[in-house]
Amino acid sequence: MEIIEITSKVRNKLTAYRYSHKDSIVAVDINAIDIAVSLVEYAINSKRPIAVTEQNWFEATYILDYILSGSDWEDLVDLYTQLATEVKSRNYLR
Repeated sequence: MEIIEITSKVRNKLTAYRYSHKDSIVAVDINAIDIAVSLVEYAINSKRPIAVTEQNWFEATYILDYILSGSDWEDLVDLYTQLATEVKSRNYLR
C-alpha cells in the first residue's frame, strides 16, 4: 500500500474515531496519530524530510495498542503502525 493511501485511511479512520467520541474525552495519545499523519503529509507536499526531533510521533504504537486493543478501533493502531513502518523504511526521518 502506498504511503498516500495509508495516510488517507488513517485520516479517515481517525476522523470517524473523533466523531464517535465527540461527547467524551479522547486520550491525548490519540493526537500522536494526527500529528504523525500531518508530518507525513507535510513532508510529501513540501519535499522535506521529517526531522529526527519529530520521530517520537511515530513511536506511539505500544500506548495506542493499550488504549484501543479489543475495541472497534483496533485497526487504527494497525494503520498507524503501517504508517510508521513505511516512514522508517522510506528513510523519511533525517
